[in-house]
Amino acid sequence: MKIIFAVEANNIIEEVPEFMELLVKETKVFDFHDLIFMFETYEEARHAEELLLEADLFENHFELLLVDNGEKGETFSDFGFDTPNQTYLLKELLCSFFIIGGDEDSIRMAVLQLDEHLLYKSVHEKETVYFVESHLIELVKGIADAYDIKVSFFELDKQVKKI
Repeated sequence: MKIIFAVEANNIIEEVPEFMELLVKETKVFDFHDLIFMFETYEEARHAEELLLEADLFENHFELLLVDNGEKGETFSDFGFDTPNQTYLLKELLCSFFIIGGDEDSIRMAVLQLDEHLLYKSVHEKETVYFVESHLIELVKGIADAYDIKVSFFELDKQVKKI
């Protein structure tokens, strides 16, 4: 998992293809989706934002999580998107956790109940990372308590390893 910095242009940029070319030439665009340009560094994203602001083409900026090797939940498209080579999740709208303890049957039953709330899940080094909407943290804790399993949430701001 890796944090990616996104800058969104307004739809007027579609009428100015030469500006899109300039943006790609003047910055290190990592990836793009519709009107969203993704960058690996905050500095590159900030530079793109400045260029868009000068041209009155800036819409928004936000952070994404670059994830792979995963399975999408039913509401994935509300919280993430795919490009031809990558999958992204909107960082500010989600939280993630591992299941770190509990007997096998309890874990299986808890996961069945959690499945309806999962946005995305990914396997890394034989451990499953679960992603849910950030406002569902208490629900996840409640399900964990009900099934006597242990979960560990991690801070996405500090998460840089590739999952």
